[in-house]
Amino acid sequence: MAIFYDNGIAEKCDQCDGTGRVDKGECPACEGMGDIKNKLKWRVEFTIGVRDRTIKELDWDAFEQDDLALLNEPTETELQVNLLWLCVEEQANLRGITEEQFATRLGGDAIMAGYKALMESLKDFFTARGAAPLATAIGKWQRAMDRVIEKTNKRMDDLDLTDAEIDALVEKSMREAKTEKERILQSDVSGK
Repeated sequence: MAIFYDNGIAEKCDQCDGTGRVDKGECPACEGMGDIKNKLKWRVEFTIGVRDRTIKELDWDAFEQDDLALLNEPTETELQVNLLWLCVEEQANLRGITEEQFATRLGGDAIMAGYKALMESLKDFFTARGAAPLATAIGKWQRAMDRVIEKTNKRMDDLDLTDAEIDALVEKSMREAKTEKERILQSDVSGK
């Protein structure tokens, strides 16, 4: 089981009644914004039941290596969010949150945190079922993605880049991640 927080939704600040001001000064609760982000904590659990639903509803199977590999594709955010939803749907129902409302609560940071929680949950799922090679592959994918993100952020922090140069850098990092992923998959299949 893994945990992540969503980005929340804006709700009127109770301290200042949405004005952003209290006692002739800025409201400390909302920092003068008039609203507070209501972030929620989510427990991500990939189970056999969730797996069955991913096959039926998403045509995606965690036991298929090609399907697992899709999780590392930057264009597969919708798949990641749909998988997250299936893992947290019971909690959302208890909170009265629909699938659309859940998706609205996810922004860049929350999607990344949710992705990491999903991968952690998948790793735990495979480890508990004795599928160590798949759990190991997921752990390696996570480390590879973390390195790509770290390298990309460092390069961008160190340089004064144009938008085109940033795009090229991101593309290069994604190609490196894909190459690393393929190398990892090959080593897990061949046992090397």
